[in-house]
Amino acid sequence: MRNFLKGFFIGFGIMIFFVLGIVVTKAYELLAINNKSTIEREVEVTKTIKYDNYLANPNFNSSKELSIKEYLSNEEKNEIINTFSKILELANNSDICKGGSYTLQQNIAYKDGIQFPSGFLFKSGFECNFSKEKIKNYEELLNKFNEVLKDNKYITLDIPAVNEVISDTNFTNIKESLHDEIYEKSEELKEHYSKISNKICKVINITYENNSYPYARYKNDIIYNIPTVEKDMIAKLKANIKIECE
Repeated sequence: MRNFLKGFFIGFGIMIFFVLGIVVTKAYELLAINNKSTIEREVEVTKTIKYDNYLANPNFNSSKELSIKEYLSNEEKNEIINTFSKILELANNSDICKGGSYTLQQNIAYKDGIQFPSGFLFKSGFECNFSKEKIKNYEELLNKFNEVLKDNKYITLDIPAVNEVISDTNFTNIKESLHDEIYEKSEELKEHYSKISNKICKVINITYENNSYPYARYKNDIIYNIPTVEKDMIAKLKANIKIECE
């Protein structure tokens, strides 16, 4: 009987030890599975960006005489069309301006329910985008426009303000560069947290802040005599970087 009880308790103890071993192993595995840490960091990168282009929109409108003229003969209409055709040719050959579709139509006014002609509308314009090296080309083009229009009675040229802008190429390059810097920052942070935590860390997400791109590509209007002083702006890009370590 004594031997039986002794064998029973030994067997029971072995079973308890085995069960505890399983529980401890499972607990360790659970801890290992859940032993993750997530870190979020907000970073910002900046870059100096130069205004490297100019943008202007010369507009052509009705002269005072045309705006009150009640009737245009075919000869007068052809004169207007031929005059503006010369303007179009100059613009197309300039390689800095595009556009130039135009409207020539009679204005209609109403009085006491009766309609009557009230002058003619002429309207057109160009978008001129040019580098700093082509400033003189733009000024010469405006002079040529004025030369064509000097004996013309019906079309006037409105010389606009000129805006300093960032060219499409420069803008794209800046955005790519800012993204590259954010990526480099994320890799630096990953290595940093791997080292101090003695874990393997990885970047699991990068979220860019809304409207953090340097989207303001236009500077305030400047006077027609384009200044030679070059000014820069600071482009910024913010992002939230999420890193997981385990």
